[in-house]
Amino acid sequence: LEAFSSRPENYDIVLSDYTMPDINGLEMIEQIKRIRPDIKAVLMSGASDKLEYEATDDNRPDAWLSKPFKINDLVNTLSKLTCHNLETRS
Repeated sequence: LEAFSSRPENYDIVLSDYTMPDINGLEMIEQIKRIRPDIKAVLMSGASDKLEYEATDDNRPDAWLSKPFKINDLVNTLSKLTCHNLETRS
């Protein structure tokens, strides 16, 4: 969050785990999207079904990945988010 806050223009997408030492992933996404509402965010968690109930419009990630996931799941998720992003820029 500190790195993103200092140079938000350097980021194209945010990948975050839900469980972190000082802040959870949903809280971090909320703060990031306040700084840059257009940034795409992917939340990874072993408990994503529970997290969907905790998510609000302010902190909802653009995609969820349930752990464990395969590399193809990550690649497909990132492809969908970046292709959509390119389409909206055209």
